[in-house]
Amino acid sequence: MRYVLALAVVAGAAASAAHADSIASFSYDDLGGTYVGGVAGGSFTAVAVDTAQLQSSGVASRLDPIDESAVFQSGFVSGADLADFALTLSVGAIDINGFRPGAGSFTATDADGDTITGLASGNWRLLGNFLAFTGSLTNVSLTGTEFNGTDNSSDDWNTDLPGDAPYDGAIVTLTFGATDFFNTSFAGRSTGINAQIVPAPGALALMGLGGLVVGRRRR
Repeated sequence: MRYVLALAVVAGAAASAAHADSIASFSYDDLGGTYVGGVAGGSFTAVAVDTAQLQSSGVASRLDPIDESAVFQSGFVSGADLADFALTLSVGAIDINGFRPGAGSFTATDADGDTITGLASGNWRLLGNFLAFTGSLTNVSLTGTEFNGTDNSSDDWNTDLPGDAPYDGAIVTLTFGATDFFNTSFAGRSTGINAQIVPAPGALALMGLGGLVVGRRRR
């Protein structure tokens, strides 16, 4: 049986709605979002940070057969361990539909260096005061035998998930506050990510919810 990874960014609405179908999930809040480029295009990154303005936090969970969570406390990236998160997406020129194409990858790293990784491709859109990226993920896989958090409340969960890796066929929604459609470079935009690994039919429900995941505080 194959599974897909659905990545929804900013709020947890889609994650909650599809929780019953999920076998694993991860979420990170207050990542530092940066764009380098201009009207013609460039590159967007969202990474774990620990600054005066933003202290990233997160949690990665296995939901099947029981809920177990690896917790990453606020500002975790400054710790002595290897825990980290990074997402990179290209930003292309505006096409005839008013979208900007994008592609890239993400890596979620636990306390001792194990990872969840994948590739993403899709389109950027301007939705009011938010920028949103929606698309698909491919080659999603996990390394190591346990995913470990940095907080004392963490559970260390087995990374041998149901189904055969790599997981693919995913939906991606990434949103954060914006004043224009990548016309100029910026840095320090608060970005949040919520991701789920779900059976393939469950991805359709998340696809419909993806467009609704907008509205939390973002800089």
